[in-house]
Amino acid sequence: MTSPRDPWQQGGSPPPYPSAPPPGATPWGTPPGGFPQTGYPHSQRDFAEPARPVAVECAFWIAIVVPLLVTVLYAVNSMLTQSFLTGTVGSDSGDPALNQEVVGLMAGISFAVFLFVVVFEVVLTALWITFGFKLRAGRTWARVVLTVFAAFWALYSAGGLITGEPGLTGALAADTPTPAGIVALGYAQSAVGLLAMVAFLVLVHLPASNRYFQSSRFAR
Repeated sequence: MTSPRDPWQQGGSPPPYPSAPPPGATPWGTPPGGFPQTGYPHSQRDFAEPARPVAVECAFWIAIVVPLLVTVLYAVNSMLTQSFLTGTVGSDSGDPALNQEVVGLMAGISFAVFLFVVVFEVVLTALWITFGFKLRAGRTWARVVLTVFAAFWALYSAGGLITGEPGLTGALAADTPTPAGIVALGYAQSAVGLLAMVAFLVLVHLPASNRYFQSSRFAR
C-alpha cells in the first residue's frame, strides 16, 4: 500500500537529478542573485604603500644634505681656526724657545679637538642619513628620533649665532681679533643648522605628514 505523501513509490524510482539548471534558472540551493559577500572585499591596492607627501620628501632631503654640508663647513672652519691659533698664540713671547713650545702645545690641543669633533660629526651624519631613509619609508620611530635630534641641533645653532665663532678660538686667543673668514663660517654653520632644523620640524609634523605616517603603520 502506497502513501499519497511519497510520490516515488508511484514510479518505483526517484526523478533524475539535473546536471545543470535550465537556462535562466539559478543553481540548486543558490538564491536568486547569489549569496551575499561576507567581509570587506580587499584588493591589492588596499595593501599598497600610501603616497608619500611632498613634505616628507623635502624633510628626507634635509636629513641627507644638511648634515653633510654642515660637516664640511665645520671641517673647513676648524682647519682655519687651527692655522689661526698656531700663528698667533705665543707670538708675543720674547723667548723663541718658549714661543715654539706654546705654539706646539696649542696646535696639539686644537688638532685633538678638531679630530674629536669631526669624528662626532661624521657619526651624527651617518645616523641622520640612516634614519632619514627610514623616515622616508614612513617609520614613526624614525620621525621621533630625528625630531629629538633636530630640536637639539636647533638649540645648539641658536647658541652659535650668538657667539659667531668656535669656543676654542675665543678661549685661547681672546686678545687677538678673530679673522672675518672664521667668524663668517661660524655664522653660516649656525644659520644653516637653525633654518634647516626648524624647516625639518615643521615638515615632518604637517597634517599631510601625520596622515602618511599613520597610513604607513597600518600598511605594514
